[in-house]
Amino acid sequence: MSRKPLAQLAKLTIEHFRRPRSSADTSTSLAHTLVRAGIIEPPSWYAAASHVGPSPAPMRARKPKEIVFEEDALIRAYYKREPTAAFDAIDARTGAKTHYVRSFALRQLEVMRERKLNEREALEVVKSERDEERERFARAAKSGAPLDDADRVLTAPGDGNDTQLVLEKIQAKEEEAWMANVEDVKAKLESPGETSTPRPPRRRA
Repeated sequence: MSRKPLAQLAKLTIEHFRRPRSSADTSTSLAHTLVRAGIIEPPSWYAAASHVGPSPAPMRARKPKEIVFEEDALIRAYYKREPTAAFDAIDARTGAKTHYVRSFALRQLEVMRERKLNEREALEVVKSERDEERERFARAAKSGAPLDDADRVLTAPGDGNDTQLVLEKIQAKEEEAWMANVEDVKAKLESPGETSTPRPPRRRA
């Protein structure tokens, strides 16, 4: 088989999934050429396409409406107030626990509806509830009987606990080593030692 039929076959595969630019470039016309030349067997859609020509008008679909939830604006406001929360991972698996930022927004929305409060007033209420949750977990951690982070609703895992994460411990050790090195260099510079006699300037001949 020469290279031309192979190129036509590859073109047929590509053009079949691309909007045709002209009637000569349609996948149907390419299939006609390859079938008549005996290069390929008629595809399953060949008979129907041979009797029905392509639509003269391009297919157009309406742009789907953006899905918006009531708590979306409150979630954006949360991240604007606390941008570092965006670094906390969100578990998108089916049945996963609701992220604490969304839980905060949902609780804020609930307070707005039930107590007839505006966004700012409801925010202060939920902030107070979040502080109480943080303190409760912190007290439990200090008592030696830490609570399960899975029971958190408005706070991130580890929020309020004094225990350092592994990365924080590594950074603390690096800072200690760096400061010790700085103090060692200072001590060497400040210690009295033999001063070298400066050399006289060289005279030009």
